[in-house]
Amino acid sequence: MIDYTTTTHTTSKTHDEGLRQFMLKVYNLMAVALL
Repeated sequence: MIDYTTTTHTTSKTHDEGLRQFMLKVYNLMAVALL
C-alpha cells in the first residue's frame, strides 16, 4: 500500500521497488512452469 503522505520521490522509489519484486516473482513462476 502506497503512503501518499510521503514525498513523490519516496513514493516513486517504493513503487518501483514493489514493481521490480512483482516482476521477479512473475518471472520465477514462469520459469518454474516452463520446466
